[in-house]
Amino acid sequence: MSKIAIGVSIPVMIIVGLSFGLQMYDTSGLENIQTEEFDISKQEIAWNIIKSYKGADDEGSNLLDTIITQTENAYPNEKILKHNDTILEISVQDIREQKGVGFYEVKFTFQTYDDVRGYIWYVNIETEEIIPINSGASEMMNIVDFSD
Repeated sequence: MSKIAIGVSIPVMIIVGLSFGLQMYDTSGLENIQTEEFDISKQEIAWNIIKSYKGADDEGSNLLDTIITQTENAYPNEKILKHNDTILEISVQDIREQKGVGFYEVKFTFQTYDDVRGYIWYVNIETEEIIPINSGASEMMNIVDFSD
């Protein structure tokens, strides 16, 4: 699995989606954004389902904004997104063989100088069902589901 800096050989849809989600947080200094190369458009669909999820009512903040806000709130006196040691990593794996038709595993890892927060979901791109796999993913979905 090769990792590359965002902006190199990544489909425009991923760059644009990620850029819009992060621009509202003034991340101009965050250069350590990494993502796995998304070779298949179905992987892009899985990532888009996760980042744009707005809860059952489809209103309010999306999942990506919520994760970024929660990370910023954990460092109230710092501009953590501009810190040299902050790394955002996104990967999408096809898990259709293990879980059935349409399923992808989306991992979102936010690493700061003193903490690593990981969020893992299974996404069915045919039904847009999102299944949180770890406690971090469940917590973020609960925040999105129950806040407006």
